[in-house]
Amino acid sequence: MIKAMRIDDRLMHAQVTFGWANSLNAKGILIISDKVANDPTMKMAAQFAKPEAVKLWIRTVEEGIEALPKLNSFAYNTMVLVDNVPDALRICRACDFIRYVNMGGQRTGEGRKSILGTVWVSDQDLADLKAIEDLGVEVEVKKMITDPGYPLKNFL
Repeated sequence: MIKAMRIDDRLMHAQVTFGWANSLNAKGILIISDKVANDPTMKMAAQFAKPEAVKLWIRTVEEGIEALPKLNSFAYNTMVLVDNVPDALRICRACDFIRYVNMGGQRTGEGRKSILGTVWVSDQDLADLKAIEDLGVEVEVKKMITDPGYPLKNFL
């Protein structure tokens, strides 16, 4: 079952492996990223960073969309990681069983503003997050699992 999708441009890191995955009792993590799926070094780094008892899959966006229904049918919990908001929207449009999206860390950049510490978004990101929410998905901004979460409406 898909328990959550996290949008974080760092993808696999300590907060995910020790915080989010443990909290969700995740037995599987699916990284959906064209960049990572096509970079052997990034794939190897993700394998080293994953919790030992957790299965890791790395797919392109297209492959991830195809794999998600099967992963959702598994009896164990799976977490989905994406590195950007447009891909999250594309995935949520294709997979109506995703019920929760966590907006995590996003780096600063041109045309981006901080909405919560290290969470930087563009106006288009906010519009895309609203579109995800309009699909009936709960969208929450929360950097760490131990932090309070804030509904998207606080930032629109």
